[in-house]
Amino acid sequence: MAGFTPPPIQDSVPRDAVMAHVQSHEESQQDTAEISHTSHLTRRQIHYAGNVQGVGFRFTVLQIAADLDVRGYVRNLHDGRVLLVVEGRHETAETLIRAIAERMEGYVAEAMDLTLPPTNEFSQFEIRR
Repeated sequence: MAGFTPPPIQDSVPRDAVMAHVQSHEESQQDTAEISHTSHLTRRQIHYAGNVQGVGFRFTVLQIAADLDVRGYVRNLHDGRVLLVVEGRHETAETLIRAIAERMEGYVAEAMDLTLPPTNEFSQFEIRR
């Protein structure tokens, strides 16, 4: 039906109103997707105490983290503890923490664990000085 032009629709909604509704719906969908994506993420902050400095603790954590989809850092603290800050999916962060506990079992006397909302401030996992 080339060249066919439908008759104008009476009582139609103005184009601007339709476009505003479509844009509002798209923004709503995007917000929902972002919330859904971040709702599965977690941030864990763990202070490890014991014989945790000078034994390759940070390097071991870095090696374990390299195989997982996590972001954050590990660093020595002046009081002799090591701080781990990790963000990622809850299950992946748990995998990292369990692997650290297994590999560094004889060195860790205490681990103080805090769960926080993710900040998405990290682009990688690293050792900080």
